[in-house]
Amino acid sequence: MNQKMKYYSVDIQVDFEEPRVMPPGKGRERPLRAAGYFRYFYCSDRSKEKAKQQVLDFVRMDEVAPETCRFRCDRIAWMRWLTSIDAIGGGLMSSLTKEMYERRHEYGIWGDSGKQYYVSEADAAADWADRDEYEYEDEEDL
Repeated sequence: MNQKMKYYSVDIQVDFEEPRVMPPGKGRERPLRAAGYFRYFYCSDRSKEKAKQQVLDFVRMDEVAPETCRFRCDRIAWMRWLTSIDAIGGGLMSSLTKEMYERRHEYGIWGDSGKQYYVSEADAAADWADRDEYEYEDEEDL
């Protein structure tokens, strides 16, 4: 029995055992202490479970210290009615090119959002407190 290739959207979450300091980057002046990241993929396989496993394997292989991470698939969806690149919303996958989309008939990953880091609630609250304190100091100088 030869099953037809299907297209899947797979959302992965990676939690770090200990926060990692990430250098300042796009839109940030200060480093951040990342608690983990989300990563979104488009891939093709013959079954949902195989698609999920190929993406998880890829993320584990791409991770610098996989033994200090917890990996999980947050969501996997069969893109049953995918007929054009326009059917895929931009958002985090805005890097998806026409060439990548045209490879969707091949087995494997054909779209990757890259790592979208997040911080812990405590670090986010501390960052907001620092910002508020800084803003109040500026107001006093007026």
